[in-house]
Amino acid sequence: MMVMCILAVTLGLFALFASFVLRENKLDEREEGHRALAGRNAFLAGAGLLTLGIVFQGYSHTVDPWLVLALVVMIVVKIATRMWSDKNL
Repeated sequence: MMVMCILAVTLGLFALFASFVLRENKLDEREEGHRALAGRNAFLAGAGLLTLGIVFQGYSHTVDPWLVLALVVMIVVKIATRMWSDKNL
């Protein structure tokens, strides 16, 4: 029961964070640049951590498929978003 409550709270906190991210307004070019840099650094940190996890688990011959899936999804979404923004913006 405790684990289910913790998971529900985690999901709620993530939903709250996502709503703030989606409601961000761009004010000027400088602020847009700061947000782009923050997004780029967050992507690199997440991808680096997932890659490190895959490498460490590779040494023990038990690679968790969720790590690989999360990394692939991050990369595909990054590429798709970049292609979409280059075409539409």
